[in-house]
Amino acid sequence: RNCVLRLESIGFEWYPPNQVPWESMFKLLLEYKAKHGNTLVPTKYHKNPQLGNWVFRQRILYFKRKLSTNRVSRLESIGFVWEESVPWESMFQLLLKYKARHGDTLVPHKYDKNPKLGKWVSKQRILKSKKQLLRNFVLRLESIGFVWLLKKHVPLVWESMFQLLQEYKAQHGNTL
Repeated sequence: RNCVLRLESIGFEWYPPNQVPWESMFKLLLEYKAKHGNTLVPTKYHKNPQLGNWVFRQRILYFKRKLSTNRVSRLESIGFVWEESVPWESMFQLLLKYKARHGDTLVPHKYDKNPKLGKWVSKQRILKSKKQLLRNFVLRLESIGFVWLLKKHVPLVWESMFQLLQEYKAQHGNTL
């Protein structure tokens, strides 16, 4: 204990400057929950990007079984959500509606009728390629014929875009 006090008296840093201790991040998560009523910190949380990344990392460590049982218990005690399934499920339902209308899941990245859906579909492909998409999400997408690699499906992509162009022309009277 004496050694610790002596080190701290000269300003010794216990953690590298770029590595905030787990406990500090947990306290920030508690503050976030008090303000927002949940622990669903966006990965790109503009007020504190480090907190968003930390929350995302806890989920990854949990699913890889590399998060200690103590930390799992602490996070669960504050209602931590391991799977962000509610927002995911709502986007999946929109994708199902898109498929019912268009016959495929090839939502353009910049889909005018629902830009969030286009970005979400692209994000699913990226997450899977990085092995960061939860297995049950992969299986759900595959069950509806989700296309992971667009290059293999160029004719389908072309047809999908052509169909959107036809809809645009019907609505606006031109293809400009």
